[in-house]
Amino acid sequence: MTTTGPSQAPATNPPAVESESKSQQERGRAGVFDAQAQLTDYEEHHRSAANKWTHYFGIPLIVIGIINFLWHVPLVAVTEGYTLTLAEPVILLFAGFYAFMHVGMGAAMLGFFAILFGLAVLIGNIWIALGLFVGGWILQFVGHGVFEKRSPAFTKNLLHLLIGPMWIVNNALGKVGIRVIRPA
Repeated sequence: MTTTGPSQAPATNPPAVESESKSQQERGRAGVFDAQAQLTDYEEHHRSAANKWTHYFGIPLIVIGIINFLWHVPLVAVTEGYTLTLAEPVILLFAGFYAFMHVGMGAAMLGFFAILFGLAVLIGNIWIALGLFVGGWILQFVGHGVFEKRSPAFTKNLLHLLIGPMWIVNNALGKVGIRVIRPA
């Protein structure tokens, strides 16, 4: 003899509760390679005009320092007068990252890195480069601590360490009417 229990209604899932805004959800789905979303998020952490100026100077100083450090690591002698250093492939790798996000930005970043590479080589001295690197970071923390009164964005999202240079280039190009990416 078979017995059946009380009839049960099929289980249904409760409706989803929307706790995030639509733009936050879209940015989450878009991920790492959504240049517009990344710039918008970065911009939200940089509202003060004075903080922006500390970044306009500090970020290039940091990048010059890094390029100089990498330039001091020889990889292979290409010709008698030229040795490929670690700086060149790293620059190409990062320009490729930006190009994957946005082709135009990749080209702009390659140009930016080429200029900073030239300055890093011109400086030459690793101790001067170290001073520029440290000075750039001091500017960043002064900008956030004194002017923005907010911790740097990279403390919550390490990707912002890569977005900062892109933000600088995008804003600089925007000043001359060539905004590559418009933050949302």
